Amino acid sequence: MPFNAAAQAILAGLPRPLVQVVTIGKFIECHDVLLSDPSNPFNQQWLNVKSFLRNRNAGVAQTHWAITRSDISFACANNPDWVEVFILTMLWGFGSRDKAGLYRLRTSLVSPTARSKIDTAANLVLSGRLSDAFDRFCRSRSGKLPETGPSFGSKFLYAVGLNPGWASCNPNFQPLVFDSVVAEKLKIWRYWPLTVGKKGKSITTRTPYTITPSEYDQYCRDVAVEARRIGVSPPELEQMIFEAP
Repeated sequence: MPFNAAAQAILAGLPRPLVQVVTIGKFIECHDVLLSDPSNPFNQQWLNVKSFLRNRNAGVAQTHWAITRSDISFACANNPDWVEVFILTMLWGFGSRDKAGLYRLRTSLVSPTARSKIDTAANLVLSGRLSDAFDRFCRSRSGKLPETGPSFGSKFLYAVGLNPGWASCNPNFQPLVFDSVVAEKLKIWRYWPLTVGKKGKSITTRTPYTITPSEYDQYCRDVAVEARRIGVSPPELEQMIFEAP
């Protein structure tokens, strides 16, 4: 589903993205209350994430700690603990705007199958099976974590794709975030093919919860093509789409 000429013109005219700085300092204490509780099976991973954030925000008071995309990339290098990457990515994804983020992260992690589901999704991505990873981790009742649907699940797939293992098997594109904001922009720009609704009207229906695994894979590939044409990276173009007026 290549971007049509009208969409290409819009993309080419979008301002280049600035570094996304997500301030999370004031929420760290709240997360700490929940994730340091003995009932959380990943206490040590949480402590490791806090240590990572402390090092990345060296000299900055905890109330002003922040996360950027480069922090996610740094955390994904070499052989990371994918639960730690998941926690860090969700902190970045929730930021300070999603007031339910505290509950969502806690609920996801207390699932008895959290470790296996997170590791399975990462392994699928790094074996080049992005469609399967999206289907299992973002859509399947048996595969996805509680409170982690396509919008936030795709954030984790994006993070895994920053690991060098992804580039070794798929150098031409990478997993990207696909949330409701991006979905709405793509609908407006007619990226998705028109379908016929119940009353015979032409509509676009793709949302994070209706996109198919193959459509997600194609979206990632198409953004990569457009990014090369414009001269930015795929994540930068995804950010440009997200921030477009």
